[in-house]
Amino acid sequence: MTQSSIILKAVIASTLLLNIQSAAFAQDAQEYLNNALNQIESHSINRDKVRWSDVRSRAQSMATNAAKPSDTYAAITYALSQLNDNHSFMMTPEGRPVPFSSGTKRVADNRPRKITQRQDSGGFLQSRKGRIGHVVIGSISGDDMKLKDYCKALRAQVNRCRNYGVKGWVIDLRGNGGGNMWPMLVGIGPVLGAGTIGYFNFGKHFNPWYYRQGAAGVSGRANFSIIDGMSDYHEQAPIAVLIDRNTLSSGEAVSIAFKGRTNTRFFGERTGGLATANQTIKLSDGATIMVTTCYEADRNKTVYPSAIEPDMTVDQGKISCGAANDPVIAAALAWIDSAR
Repeated sequence: MTQSSIILKAVIASTLLLNIQSAAFAQDAQEYLNNALNQIESHSINRDKVRWSDVRSRAQSMATNAAKPSDTYAAITYALSQLNDNHSFMMTPEGRPVPFSSGTKRVADNRPRKITQRQDSGGFLQSRKGRIGHVVIGSISGDDMKLKDYCKALRAQVNRCRNYGVKGWVIDLRGNGGGNMWPMLVGIGPVLGAGTIGYFNFGKHFNPWYYRQGAAGVSGRANFSIIDGMSDYHEQAPIAVLIDRNTLSSGEAVSIAFKGRTNTRFFGERTGGLATANQTIKLSDGATIMVTTCYEADRNKTVYPSAIEPDMTVDQGKISCGAANDPVIAAALAWIDSAR
């Protein structure tokens, strides 16, 4: 056998090996995609509203040449877009959102984009009744230490207002884009009061969530808790809840927790419309898909399938939240002065 023949056979063998490996990776990619589609179909709240044969066919055609899991991401986000819940999404193994392609259909909020600008009010507001506690509940996510630090700061502000003897509360959720709802609820829990404060709604089934003595969770099991010796309130001081189009997801869940409470009123503008709960599903390469699994309901079991409407719509204009001339705060204080 000549040296050139040996080299040729080696090249052919190498090519065959590469082809076999490529085929194996392609098979893995297809299995990855099918698993993701199965998970989405199994868990989605809108699974009965989707023609899965069509979605699967389109998704698989989008991933025909997929050689690795990441090559199927566009097909997976396409399937997520067909759920039309406007809340399901996908994250890369590095924790970055996977963008939806321009050809996918998403339910859109057609209102003009407007960033929530904020100034520090100092934690207190003044009305004719006296000092009013102003508690800003911002977005939060991260590790346990970060969540606890956030919660401690929120409860410290609540305690500061309580020790002063405020005559009412302005709970400011404007610009709260979501994150982890449980430290938010524990942080503001003493003002909310103990008991059932909302529900996850699965069709005809309502699974209650609660707050009590520094703990919040579902069906009596704590999802987040903190020990600081701070007691819950029992008075029914007036509470004004401030919301805007950038109040989203967990921010909307906290808003819902105030719905149905005595002597409570909402001001601002309609929220962003993501008042649904997501389940995190981990995929084999470390990516995650967040699938909307249920709606949220208030303590009276009123379900919020989309946005939360304020009792009084107030145009913020270009004025920063918390500024001395904040029109939403002005409307809230006027109501608190008139409330019993």
